[in-house]
Amino acid sequence: MIFLLATLVGAAVAQVLVEAQFNALKSVWASMGCAAPVCPNFASSDPCPAAANATLGCAGGNVVKIDLQNLALSGSLNGGALALLTALTELDINGNRFSSIPTQLGALTALTLLHLNNNTHTGRVPSQLGRLTLLEQLYINSNSQLLGPLPTELARLSRLAELLTYDSPSLGGPFPPLPPAVRRVWAYNCSFTSLPSNFAGLTSITSFQFQDNRLTGDAPVVSLANFVTCKLQEPTNETNCLTCPTATSKCGCAPADAASPTCLAATTTTTAPPTSLDSAAPTTPLPTDAATQPTATTTTFSGVPLGSSTTKGNAVAALALAPLAAFVVATAAAL
Repeated sequence: MIFLLATLVGAAVAQVLVEAQFNALKSVWASMGCAAPVCPNFASSDPCPAAANATLGCAGGNVVKIDLQNLALSGSLNGGALALLTALTELDINGNRFSSIPTQLGALTALTLLHLNNNTHTGRVPSQLGRLTLLEQLYINSNSQLLGPLPTELARLSRLAELLTYDSPSLGGPFPPLPPAVRRVWAYNCSFTSLPSNFAGLTSITSFQFQDNRLTGDAPVVSLANFVTCKLQEPTNETNCLTCPTATSKCGCAPADAASPTCLAATTTTTAPPTSLDSAAPTTPLPTDAATQPTATTTTFSGVPLGSSTTKGNAVAALALAPLAAFVVATAAAL
């Protein structure tokens, strides 16, 4: 009897969890504008129906995988509803038009894969993602409106193996330290101003691409033996302005091509000296009398600008005739 009662209570609790996830999933679907046949159309309070397609993976009555890549969905993700799917290990929304990254994603501590790339996310990457200590893949690349800098909390992701931020030109500032387990970092075509501070100590890394950022100064000499690909600077159409090392380095750094010094042009145009008065002078000579006048004077008398295009003689004449003009006006008024 006791065993039967415990079984019934356990079944009731399991059913409550299923109901909670079912309702949460419906809210997530609604916020995405996702409907059948792309997203499952639930006919009962079961979040994992037998008819579920590849968009949904379930185990033990829990949602463990959501895969909505390349479906042209839009809107704002319902972060509060997503946070209730606590057994979720994979969330892939790559290739849609979602507008923001919810801070509540930090509650999904079972996540091992988080693909948010190729969307229209705005704002900053939430620092709450630093709570996802089981995360192995974080893709936020190809979000042109996503702002930097990246949160330093990403260094807490001790299992992170892949971090992709490339083709997100508004992501900038200093690049945060990386967890030592990271193997692939692609951050090209962004606006980062520094390498990760622990770059030299990333002994597990095999692929690192950081060209087309805003790096300046001396490029480091890299001796990490595991590198398969490493790029810091391309010879042409490059926005990094690094001085490449003369010593052998495992990380490619091509000196800027003199025929196409993109990075040098970018630095010189921002530091141009003030234009001198001589260089600002018109090519056509000014009249002699006008050239002697202070060009900034704007004082007027009887509608005649003084010290501008009117000559001194005309200005004096106007001054002399002013009392006569006033007398004529007063006489006419009296009549």
